[in-house]
Amino acid sequence: MEKAPEKSIDIHNKKRLQFIAFIIGVLCFSIVFIPFTRITMTGHAWGDMISITLMFIGVTLSTTLLKKYGRSPLLIFSIILSLSFPIYLVILIVALFTGLIEFGP
Repeated sequence: MEKAPEKSIDIHNKKRLQFIAFIIGVLCFSIVFIPFTRITMTGHAWGDMISITLMFIGVTLSTTLLKKYGRSPLLIFSIILSLSFPIYLVILIVALFTGLIEFGP
């Protein structure tokens, strides 16, 4: 009974799951900040629901992988990218209170 293949499968699953978490983080960042793909805060509820759902999936996947496998720069970066929507809201509120953007039309 060899146990070496199980470890190699575990390493491949770890890398694959880290890559999936990173892709979800990049998707969250792109639908929040990049103007051509922005669907968040455009006046449609479905765009916000998609971004919030992706945020929860990305953060949950990244934190469980962090707890299971330890710290990895890719996972920490994917958590930051997955939290793009709350970061955008904080930037928006700060810009409103400091007068960088107008409140009304």
